[in-house]
Amino acid sequence: MRERLNRFMAGRYGVDELSRFMLYLSLFLMLSEFILNFFSGNVVISLISRIVNLVALVIIILNLVRIFSRNHTRQYKINQWFLRTKGRIIGFFKGNRSAADKTKKVFKCPKCSQRVRVPRGRGRIEITCPRCRTRFIKKT
Repeated sequence: MRERLNRFMAGRYGVDELSRFMLYLSLFLMLSEFILNFFSGNVVISLISRIVNLVALVIIILNLVRIFSRNHTRQYKINQWFLRTKGRIIGFFKGNRSAADKTKKVFKCPKCSQRVRVPRGRGRIEITCPRCRTRFIKKT
């Protein structure tokens, strides 16, 4: 049986981060739909739970299409887009900064509000605004 499954999956894209996320999302939606139905008998909530169930079913079908796809290039690009987007969202909430942000400090010119980037760790320095040539002193 396992050998038949291996032969069937040969040449197919398989499971990646996006497909795992889609699986977890569909399971979460189905569980929330079950909880909505269990705790209420309201017609409106019943309609909402049916819509949620339909969305979960569509996600499962799309996930199966991705897993069984033979177009590796397209599925790889979609997964890379997902990973970049996930990284940006997680980085936003974690407050991650790039390496350049760790070595530079940004100040605003008091006169024209131009942003000026200077190296960190230089102590008190005199900064000259490149736009209006105003000089101001800041600690880096």
